[in-house]
Amino acid sequence: MKYLSIAFVSEGLVIILSLLGAVLFAIQYGHQDWILMGFMFLAPIGYAVVELTRVPLAILVRTQPNYLLKLLFFVGILCASAVTTKSLSQLGEMMFRPRMMDVNKARHDFEEAKGKRDAFQGEYAARKAVLDQANASLTSANELSSKQVDALKETGKPQMCPITYTYRDRNGKTQRGTRTAPCPESAASKEIRATMTDQRGTVTAAREKVDEANKALRTLGTAEEVEANVVATRKVYDDAIAHSQLHAFTGMFFAKDPAQVTEGELSNFLRLFVFIPAICASLASTLLAMGSVTRIKPKKFKAVASQKVVPVEGGRYVLDPFHKTVVEKAIDTVVDGMKKPETSPQATPSLKVA
Repeated sequence: MKYLSIAFVSEGLVIILSLLGAVLFAIQYGHQDWILMGFMFLAPIGYAVVELTRVPLAILVRTQPNYLLKLLFFVGILCASAVTTKSLSQLGEMMFRPRMMDVNKARHDFEEAKGKRDAFQGEYAARKAVLDQANASLTSANELSSKQVDALKETGKPQMCPITYTYRDRNGKTQRGTRTAPCPESAASKEIRATMTDQRGTVTAAREKVDEANKALRTLGTAEEVEANVVATRKVYDDAIAHSQLHAFTGMFFAKDPAQVTEGELSNFLRLFVFIPAICASLASTLLAMGSVTRIKPKKFKAVASQKVVPVEGGRYVLDPFHKTVVEKAIDTVVDGMKKPETSPQATPSLKVA
């Protein structure tokens, strides 16, 4: 009964842990959608019901006299053990998942940093070419603006033109006079000013392109910064591997540095490290339940139809007084024979003792 109790308790703990793992799995990947989480609960509950049958099936294998039923029950044990193996293997994989998530993230960051370093030279050259082109355009626009300003200065020099005007003298007579004044702006000067207005927009656009190219180049960073990022991400990756039990066990199994194990080696070792303990655990309570039962074959007695068995107590009640009387009579007879005188052999009657 102790072994059987341990088997049932062990099976109950396995079922509880499997359901708890299913709940945590659904919470993490159910996206807080209760309908979706409910779908994820259904199969584990069904598996738990199947796992409940393993210990009773093990007992039936030991107690069932029919060999065909024994075989069927044993097949049922194997099927239920396969379900338990699935549940326990999921728990084993979930045990390593948190550290593996950290390792995968660190590896992704490290690979991304290496990719940026590899592409840095080409990207830097391309962005530097854009910046140089923008600077050249800005320089050309500024030079053209300077030429326009110089041309405007040449055409816009103040020239004095004679102007006739009338006025009244002291006597009230109208008189005509001539004076000099700056001449009106020429058509060439007006054309230059219009061109300068357009050129000013060109210069502004060229300056904006230069600013954008500078910003893009600064965003890319320097070669030293890129290399420092690679070193930093590599350190985080190495730390994640150092804290990963799966990498440590795989390294010990293959006699390698944990940082040198491959993805294929990790998968192979995880398959062994998870499935083999799960299979052993699924059979432990089953074997314990089978060992808790011992069949005892009953003794065979030949039955006599006319014979009546008298209980021991009843026999003693009947025979003890008779036995006591016979013993006392025998003692009295012996004592009386010792008290009588001896007689001659001729006078002694012939006695037959039964």
